[in-house]
Amino acid sequence: MAALPPGIRLFLSFSRDQWFRALVLILTYLLYCSFHLSRKPITIVKRCVQNNYRDNPFHNFRHGFCVTQMMYCVIWACGLQGCLTAADTVSLMVASLCHDLDHPGLNNAYQVNACTELASRFQNKSPLENHHWAVTSQILSQPQSNIFLHADTEDVQQILKVTPEKQKFL
Repeated sequence: MAALPPGIRLFLSFSRDQWFRALVLILTYLLYCSFHLSRKPITIVKRCVQNNYRDNPFHNFRHGFCVTQMMYCVIWACGLQGCLTAADTVSLMVASLCHDLDHPGLNNAYQVNACTELASRFQNKSPLENHHWAVTSQILSQPQSNIFLHADTEDVQQILKVTPEKQKFL
């Protein structure tokens, strides 16, 4: 296995504020290189994502960041950057960061068995995953946080593939 990219080991000792700054730096670099975006919408997205993670023991912003960091390491360590398009890379990073947004701390089985609002909203079909996607879509659809505003339409469609089944929930 390839060595970790320079600086990745430093993330392990970062304070919360340093983690957020590193995340903004990584996403800014990826999105700027891919779509020539300014830092402002990326910072707004980061803040919205951070605010939409609940303060629970596991499914919190730090977990989202750790998964994003791991995705970055996997892409780099496996040499995938040459195999993935910019849209693929951004998709993986955004999905990693947002995969547990607004997680209530209880699993899908609980949601369905307790007949929660989430379970009924998504007709008992992966309520948490559908909810995480809905929150992500809501953040990315706001004009001030639309990091894909100036991106190629085909790239955006590739990144934000939404099946007709999911569109009715958004």
